[in-house]
Amino acid sequence: MPNLVVPETSWGPTSFGLADLKYARVQLKYATEELKYSVWGLSCSSTADDSGDYACYGAMGALFPTGQQLAICGACNPETTVSPHASVIALDVLPQQAFANIQALRTLYPGVYGAQGFYDALNPTTGAVGHRILVLDQSLIMAALDNALENRAMQGHFAKDPVSWAAQTYLSYETLDIVK
Repeated sequence: MPNLVVPETSWGPTSFGLADLKYARVQLKYATEELKYSVWGLSCSSTADDSGDYACYGAMGALFPTGQQLAICGACNPETTVSPHASVIALDVLPQQAFANIQALRTLYPGVYGAQGFYDALNPTTGAVGHRILVLDQSLIMAALDNALENRAMQGHFAKDPVSWAAQTYLSYETLDIVK
């Protein structure tokens, strides 16, 4: 999420920008290859029912050897919920895959999109939709779309602020040693 405002991918290509890309790839791979879903985008979100519950879903930010637990909290929640906002956030680091997934969500599960935009949660195994519109997720979607359609406008606003020098300096020095 910070990449929506802080230009991590350009200021920290070997640190947080790289982590953003790797995390999106892990989420895509986990949902499509491990869980065998036709769509991806696991994240903290509402549950894909109308109970009003909220939980976290998805892979951790690192690749583990085959056979180890990849879920954030597999014992706590079944990995049965996809949230469209996660794909929209990924537009900056995986633009083609994220756009294709957004289209697949609308095509395969038309009920996930309503008059006010995407609902927060979908169960890709049953097609069930949690009919909630969360302000946080809608804000993330709007910021991500602004970046995608307006040449990273949200990041540009932050970059123009004099306080951004600290983030830019830190990100330029940081290097992550993560799985390639």
